[in-house]
Amino acid sequence: MEANARRQASVREHHFIGGEFLVGNAMMNGLEPWGAALGILAVALACGEAEGELTPGAEAVAIDSAAGAAGEDELGQTSQPWWSYSWNESSCSDPTGTDSVLAALAVATARELRRWQPEDDFREYFGSLVLTSTGKARCADGKCMNTQALLDLQKDVARSVEVRPGVYVSPSTLRLRLTWNHDQQRDCLDSFFYNCRTPAHEFKFLGAEPGPCDMNYWFEVRKPDGSPLSSSLDALERALIWVDVEDNSYLKFQSDGVTIAIDPTLGLNEGSTTTAGSCSAACTRVSSANIAGQCCSCNGSKRYVRSSWSAVTYLCK
Repeated sequence: MEANARRQASVREHHFIGGEFLVGNAMMNGLEPWGAALGILAVALACGEAEGELTPGAEAVAIDSAAGAAGEDELGQTSQPWWSYSWNESSCSDPTGTDSVLAALAVATARELRRWQPEDDFREYFGSLVLTSTGKARCADGKCMNTQALLDLQKDVARSVEVRPGVYVSPSTLRLRLTWNHDQQRDCLDSFFYNCRTPAHEFKFLGAEPGPCDMNYWFEVRKPDGSPLSSSLDALERALIWVDVEDNSYLKFQSDGVTIAIDPTLGLNEGSTTTAGSCSAACTRVSSANIAGQCCSCNGSKRYVRSSWSAVTYLCK
């Protein structure tokens, strides 16, 4: 319970960076009326100086009061913001497929770049998020195959990607959430009140197993000198604003000893597939090996076909 409280506090602090973030997040998720209400709240908070400026703690209380309709857990804390894209922290709801892709990006980055340092490893370019030369240099292949394949889903042609049966990627939504949240990650790093910087770290992939939504990917976390980082693992969650940690039902960040885990969707990270009989049970697979023609199961038994935009992305058709 105590660990859960710390995790919730870490997640919730990002909602208090400023009224602009709250309004934008509400509008982005199709909650225009709430966006207007939050705009009024943001103005009230900004004008607090006239009555005695609000401290960060008081601001948090004010925002929590406005969000009281969400309900509370036994700790008296809102477990998920009421403007949340996914609505329920325990759910695996993902109608546009973007939560799954964002969670898979967190895993691919941890495996290939071996860290979460999005302010240095990614940048915005003509409305999309792309890898920087610094980020690519962190990958053994110099290209970050899996990470790049997921970033390529921002292309409009990728609207045919089926994350799971009946759920297709929305490239425009993915672009919006990636660029918006990457901006919020940078803003949080520069914030006077909130420190989103994380300790220097290195990830080592340990393995995957079935998780709450699909597959838990476990990583050992150490300092660059090889010593354990167990006392600071919860701080790593602050580095996940860029993949929408506060609203993403698929991330399922968890820590245990010197390890952490993320729970993305089956098939979007290389080596994550299971089988349905003799067929791979994934509607879309990222694979460095050529799997074209192999049997797959997605609304029936079919075959994998290489996508037209990525040599490592295969669709079950």
